[in-house]
Amino acid sequence: MEASSPIRTTATPAAGGSGGPPSGGGPAIQVLDGAGLPSAMLLTAGCNQATIGSPANTPLASIAALVSPDGAVVAIWRFNNATKGYDSGYFADRAAPTDFALTSGAEGSYFICVTADASIASTGQ
Repeated sequence: MEASSPIRTTATPAAGGSGGPPSGGGPAIQVLDGAGLPSAMLLTAGCNQATIGSPANTPLASIAALVSPDGAVVAIWRFNNATKGYDSGYFADRAAPTDFALTSGAEGSYFICVTADASIASTGQ
C-alpha cells in the first residue's frame, strides 16, 4: 500500500494578510503570488507550497517567523530535483537535523508545514 503525501499545494492568497513581519528590520522577504508579486497567503493545516523571494543566505527561521500565529510552523522543506527527494531546511525542534538552513538564491519554492490554519505575509513591501 502506497503512503499518501502530506504535501498540499492549496495555499491561497490572503486578502490583506494577517501574518506580520518580524520586528527588527531584517532583509525583505517576499511571499510571491502566481504573477511573481508580493502577497500574503493562507496556509492550511499540513504542508503548503509557497514561492519565497529573499536575499541569498536568508535563514529559514526568518521565513518561519513570517507565519502567524507564532509557533504554527513545524517544518520547511524544498524539493531537490538532482536527488529527486526532499531536503529539510527547518524544524521547530531545533535539535532535529537539517539538510540546509539558508536560502540559496533570490527565489525558491518551499513546502511550509503548519500544525493548523495560518497565514504568511511579505516583509519590506
